[in-house]
Amino acid sequence: MKLNKLSIVLAALLAAVMIAPMPAMAQTVHQRLQNQKARIRQGIHSGELTRGEAKSAIHSTKRIARRAAIDRAKHGGHLTPTEKNHLQSRLNKNSRKIYRLKHNGAVRP
Repeated sequence: MKLNKLSIVLAALLAAVMIAPMPAMAQTVHQRLQNQKARIRQGIHSGELTRGEAKSAIHSTKRIARRAAIDRAKHGGHLTPTEKNHLQSRLNKNSRKIYRLKHNGAVRP
C-alpha cells in the first residue's frame, strides 16, 4: 500500500491532537481534587495561606470529595452527567476560593 502526502499529514495531525494536553474541563473530578489539594499544600508551605484559610480550603475540598464518593456509590462507581456537571461547578467555585485566599495579602507569621 502506497502512502501519499495527505495520509502522512493526516496521521501526523491525528498524533498531535492525541498528544496535546487536556484542558481543565476535560480533567476528571479526581484529578481536579488532587490539583486543588496540591495548591492548598503549596499555599501552606509558602505561607500564602494562614491556618484559618488553609482549614477552610481543606474543609471545602473534603466536602466535594465526600459528595463525589457518595454519588459514585449510588451508581456503581460512576457519575451521571448531571452529577459530573454539579461537581465541576463546585470545583470551579472552590478553585476560585483557593485563588482568592492565596492572593488576599494575608500571610502566615
